[in-house]
Amino acid sequence: MEILAMTQTAKITLIIQMLMGFILPLILAFVWIKFKKGSFRAIIVGAITFTFMVFGLEKLVHQMVLGVSSPFQQALVSNPIYYAIYGGVIAGIFEEIGRFTAFKFLLKDCNKIEDAVSYGIGHGGMEVVILIGLSILSNYMLYNTVFTHGFEASFGPNIPKAQAQAIVGVLNSIAQTQPMSAVLSLLERTFAIAIHISLSVIVFISVRNKKIWLLPLAVLLHAMINFPAGLFQAGALTNIFIVELLLGLLTLVSISIAIFIYKKFYNTEKQV
Repeated sequence: MEILAMTQTAKITLIIQMLMGFILPLILAFVWIKFKKGSFRAIIVGAITFTFMVFGLEKLVHQMVLGVSSPFQQALVSNPIYYAIYGGVIAGIFEEIGRFTAFKFLLKDCNKIEDAVSYGIGHGGMEVVILIGLSILSNYMLYNTVFTHGFEASFGPNIPKAQAQAIVGVLNSIAQTQPMSAVLSLLERTFAIAIHISLSVIVFISVRNKKIWLLPLAVLLHAMINFPAGLFQAGALTNIFIVELLLGLLTLVSISIAIFIYKKFYNTEKQV
């Protein structure tokens, strides 16, 4: 099986995209702290909470549900709509409960709306670091290892043929990365940070102003926002431009809802 040589365009695109994945969240955090007196502690708590809830607890649930053959698992993997609903709901539950817990216990002395935005920057920024920065770095290193040493030396001679073909397909797609894919990826993460800030504001007000019903609203919004991406992952929605368009529209919806809730319910006199 042939591993294609990486094009110069792909190499430059991957390096720029990887650096952006690390640098942009840091710039956003710095600017917010410097000019808007954001909370460094809330940013750190947001980053740590996201990592623990998504790559700890949520990942464990996915392993138990999707990693074990069962009628429920078969129903999910065979039906893109079920799969997208499941992924969105689970992500919403864990990430929004994480937000709620952080504001309730870890950031209980943070009472400004700027603290909610700070948390959202930490949450969304860490997602960018992991899903773009670290992911591309890992893929780039894997490609270089396999291309340099050969497929069999890297993975061994006994790897199943179907799995080997899938890996080679991924590696060759990395080698042929186009600038547009980087643009769409960064655009998607920009939308995601805005969404995480909006959801953080909603959950923050849920905690501080005793509006507990805002928590399930945040879970529902999160599930709805994740739905198009879930369909794309399941192969039911194949046009990435439509996915990004839907994500952009849902970003505007989440921002509008957060602003409405902030204006209607945020009251410093009723904070707990």
